[in-house]
Formats: sequence, structure tokens, C-alpha cells
Amino acid sequence: GATGVATGIPEYKFNLTIAKKLRSSLLKKGYAVVMSRTSHDVKLGNVARAKKGNKSGADICIRIHADSFSNSSAKGASVLYASSSNPYYAGKYAKKSKKLATKLSNSYCKATGIYNRGIVVRNDLTGTNWSKMPTVLIECGFLSNPTEDRKLNNDSFQSKMVKGMVNGIDAYFGYK
Repeated sequence: GATGVATGIPEYKFNLTIAKKLRSSLLKKGYAVVMSRTSHDVKLGNVARAKKGNKSGADICIRIHADSFSNSSAKGASVLYASSSNPYYAGKYAKKSKKLATKLSNSYCKATGIYNRGIVVRNDLTGTNWSKMPTVLIECGFLSNPTEDRKLNNDSFQSKMVKGMVNGIDAYFGYK
């Protein structure tokens, strides 16, 4: 994983911080939430995480990440999903995954004002390939961009991020 160039915060810590805040907001709205981890001392690979999600009976899976690139001016958020040509489980859920990716991307970027890099097909992500439900991976922004790194790790900005994610989830399920 990446490390914030301005904050020094590693991606794995950022990811869990956002996941916990998202869980809290979703629980308040009445959603049931299953997390693949709730602490940093969990040793689960991507396949094991997907299988845990599959056993949970969840309706969707959202994988939270932050991006990094060698050019520090790279910016924005993107949401990745598997296409119907994916040869694993994920291909069966491509249409719903694309809908979730679109709703999440649009709502997240609207709430945060962060540049929308759009939705991206990725058929090479183990955690997505093994999921037996609509699954997306959100790259919340670039930790390699000093300005975005500071935003992504700012508590009030994180509230906007979570609001955008919740709005996207609501829109996917037809609640907005």
C-alpha cells in the first residue's frame, strides 16, 4: 500500500479509518454491515476476505482504498469493477457492479468536490474476482498528491467522503 506524502499516514490505516466511519453512518441508517477487518492486526488475504463476505450474505461489497502514482500531480477518485467478461464469480455480477460503481463514483465526487476519474473495468483484482455479489473498489484519492493526501486524512473532509459513499449506496438501492 501507499503512504501519504504529506501526512505520512499509511494506506492501510487510512482505509480502516474510512471503513469504520462508513460502517457507523450506515448502521445509523439501518443497514447491516460486515467488515473484513476492524483492527490492523488481521492477516486475511484478498481471497479470504471475499469468502468472508460471501458467507455473510451481504448484498454488496465495497472495498476502500487510496491511490498512488509516481507523478504527484495525479488526482481524483475512481471506482473499479469487474466486467461481464471476467472469468471468475465477479463476471456474473458485472451489470450490478457497474451500477454500484457509477452511483458511488458520482455521489462521492459530488459530496467531496474531488475530481471524478470515473469508473474503471478491472478483471485482475483477486478480492473482486472471488466475490459472489456486486463488488467495487473505490480509490478515494491520491496519497501521492500532497494536497489530496491532506484532504483525505482530514476529519471534516472524511465526513464528506462518508456522506458521498452513503449517498451512493442509497442511490444504488433506490433510496434516493
